[in-house]
Amino acid sequence: MKRRALRAAGVLALAAVAGAWAGTSRHGCDFAVFHLAGQRALQGEPLYRFDEAPMVYKYSPAAAFFFSPLSLVPRPAANGLFVFASVLALARFAGWSRRHASAPSPAHLVLLGFAPFVLQLLAYGQCDPLLWWLIIESHEQAGRRPWLSGLCWAIACAFKPPYLIFALPVIAFGEWRRLASMAASTVALHALAALRYGSLGPLSDWCAVHQATVPDILCGPSNSSVFALACLLAGPEGSPLFLPAVGLLSVAVTALLTAAVRRHPHRERARFFSAAAGLYLAWFLSPLGWWAGIAAAMPLAYEVAATLVGRPPGWVRAACAGALAALGAAALLTHQVLGADRVFPLLEWRPYGLAGLVLVLAATATAHSPRLEGEAYRGT
Repeated sequence: MKRRALRAAGVLALAAVAGAWAGTSRHGCDFAVFHLAGQRALQGEPLYRFDEAPMVYKYSPAAAFFFSPLSLVPRPAANGLFVFASVLALARFAGWSRRHASAPSPAHLVLLGFAPFVLQLLAYGQCDPLLWWLIIESHEQAGRRPWLSGLCWAIACAFKPPYLIFALPVIAFGEWRRLASMAASTVALHALAALRYGSLGPLSDWCAVHQATVPDILCGPSNSSVFALACLLAGPEGSPLFLPAVGLLSVAVTALLTAAVRRHPHRERARFFSAAAGLYLAWFLSPLGWWAGIAAAMPLAYEVAATLVGRPPGWVRAACAGALAALGAAALLTHQVLGADRVFPLLEWRPYGLAGLVLVLAATATAHSPRLEGEAYRGT
């Protein structure tokens, strides 16, 4: 009990320090966009303005209203509060990942590999940590409160539609009430936004913004998604092999993770692995798969680390060790470690996207670890 209290106090202190830093720094360029969108949503002003590119607001009209409460606070203080909440969400995310992977405490060393990516998300004021928190709460509440589970999932999808990938495990596990709640919540969220603006015009503007801005991002150096890997392997967007490469990679990675889920002998462990896979796939399959978003693969990394210390077969051990080494190497190839001038030329080789693929292969191999057979599940 004392250890848990000390841990909670440490997380709160860390979140407070991070929030104070964010409130007094000049960082948070992405949060500035969110803050302004929240103000405009309250006032019924247009959300999507092409003259503000490349920092144009890219989330749905419904998502803008979730920033509105923070828009009532001056931006520096709002940014501090936002980062404070993000650190708490990250602590919850890491703890959930370790617990459900049944990983020993030393597995928290995985966090070192994700540290540069997490710091980048916090510095820019990205909302990914809060969306991951919504997704894991949706996972946790699926059986007890399916209406809340669906609502959390719908809110995450209002920000990033690739989270719709979770429909696959939801259907596979027969969580029909969760699916129904998500559908009803999605309709309600977008209907409320349409009522505020008096039409569906903002939804059309949202689609137009993506049509205008996304093609230039697909092969950009900061992208590490399946689209960026297709650019590396098959040529730029518009080349004959680009879309086939995107489709082939997407299907192959999704199929690998699906096969691993099906192999897990315990239903709850399989559900955890499906959630971990969904979090990764939502980043990997997104056209806007920013490189720092690879931190969404944290649950998969915990699963790999837990398997590595569990004395798996030699080939599984090699795969897990190689994946964690690849993640560590990718963490070194970041702005925080090498500096922007040295890192920028390396981004064309998509080191973060490739490291994510290696992690997927290792995570798939963990399904063949004998530690899963007959092991009591400790995730709940």
